[in-house]
Amino acid sequence: MKSAITVLLIIAATLILGGCVVLNLARFGAAPDAQQQKAYSGSANYNAGKQAFHNQVTTPVLKEGVSTWSVMWGNLTSSADNLAPQGAIPVNKVDFKSLPREENLIVRLGHSGFYLQLNGQRILVDPVFSDYASPFSFMVKAF
Repeated sequence: MKSAITVLLIIAATLILGGCVVLNLARFGAAPDAQQQKAYSGSANYNAGKQAFHNQVTTPVLKEGVSTWSVMWGNLTSSADNLAPQGAIPVNKVDFKSLPREENLIVRLGHSGFYLQLNGQRILVDPVFSDYASPFSFMVKAF
């Protein structure tokens, strides 16, 4: 019995250590520097006491009457039929060059892609520039 507990503790410690290592990889970003923190403090969404951002409007995590367990069970037992769109997805073309550079804006490009224009900088955010919708190639394959 002692050896089983030892093995479980070693596995748990390995998973925790591995998670800490992975989350500190450069691809997951870095903590903001002093200049960035000063800029954040001017945001209406920034709570200086908690040193965190918060929504100004309460946003529920789940719809009323839906439990976390029912969502997890549905994800585990649902069929793979609805994983890809059934038909063409409507597209609205945006002329990015004509957008005023001094205007701060966000354009949603799809499920996880965004075009940001902030303080005169243009930033394209899309984690799916590869064949996988994950930071690791052995996980979720993009379609």
